[in-house]
Amino acid sequence: MSLQYLVAQKLLKRSFTSKLEFQVGGGIKGCKTTLGAYLWSFLQENSLKIILLLFSSFPVSAQGPVLGEQPQTIEDVFVPHVEGVEVETWVTDLRIPWELVFLPNGDALITERPGRILRIPKGTSNPVTYVEIAAHHDGDSGLMGMALHPDFERKPYVYVMYSYTQNGRQQTRIQRIKHQGTHGNLDIVLLDELSALRYHIGGRIAFGPDRMLYIGTGDVGNPPVSQDLNSLDGKILRLQPDGQIPSDNPFPNSPVFSYGHRVVQGLAWDPRTGALFNSEHGPSGAEKEGKVRHRDEINRVFAGGNYGWPKIVGAPGLEGFHDPVVMWKNNSVPP
Repeated sequence: MSLQYLVAQKLLKRSFTSKLEFQVGGGIKGCKTTLGAYLWSFLQENSLKIILLLFSSFPVSAQGPVLGEQPQTIEDVFVPHVEGVEVETWVTDLRIPWELVFLPNGDALITERPGRILRIPKGTSNPVTYVEIAAHHDGDSGLMGMALHPDFERKPYVYVMYSYTQNGRQQTRIQRIKHQGTHGNLDIVLLDELSALRYHIGGRIAFGPDRMLYIGTGDVGNPPVSQDLNSLDGKILRLQPDGQIPSDNPFPNSPVFSYGHRVVQGLAWDPRTGALFNSEHGPSGAEKEGKVRHRDEINRVFAGGNYGWPKIVGAPGLEGFHDPVVMWKNNSVPP
């Protein structure tokens, strides 16, 4: 049954000897019918929303997402050399470093994706092992994000996100580490048995100005889960520092803060307003992603917001979805 037939059938709800012509990826092209002018006007004004509604009942792999344009009007400017900034090598021979944070005393901690956290004493370039973690490193997975407790001096905890294997199944967890000065000891697990795959698992964690822990996940190669509020995949999650669900989260008894994300890679807050932004990777051209490529984006994240994946990509301006504030249509941009 064609999309054209379904549109006509749902709108008219009875048989007409009429023909609706559609532009591919666009609105209604023309109409040869005896329909009243009011109905034709309705079709013209609402065709894109109607088609989006119908797409929601089709597999994404068959139809692909609705594509929007770039929301920004300012062109990118590549600056290879910034005045007053010098780049030099600090530490070498690292094994896929993923996250870097600095302790209050000036020491640095670095996560390596195969499963080790290194400590680099202040004023040196000689890393020493801080703690070993039994991470499962495969593709993009392994030991990833790291964050310090917002009141680290009184509560010296380090938080990490990593994938692991248990009973032959790959999973992801958020765990707390107790800082012991020169090293760390594994402490409680805050969130466990999140989905994992060798790619599309997110991995970024950060504390916001509200002192809550934010966690970015990915769609683990299964785009529809990003729209499923019963799944923690393709979401930004929000927890208290002890792992409890905040009472003011947008969905009752759920760590989900926002949804419709593909692969959350970055989290940052405007220091003046406290507004949350995230960066995420766009589609890779896979069949199940509608063969769409590029379109990395930056979003202004609101509590309970739906960011569209896999139903929309870019900024089509459709009701019920938050468009990105920046999207790169023809390039892939590191997060």
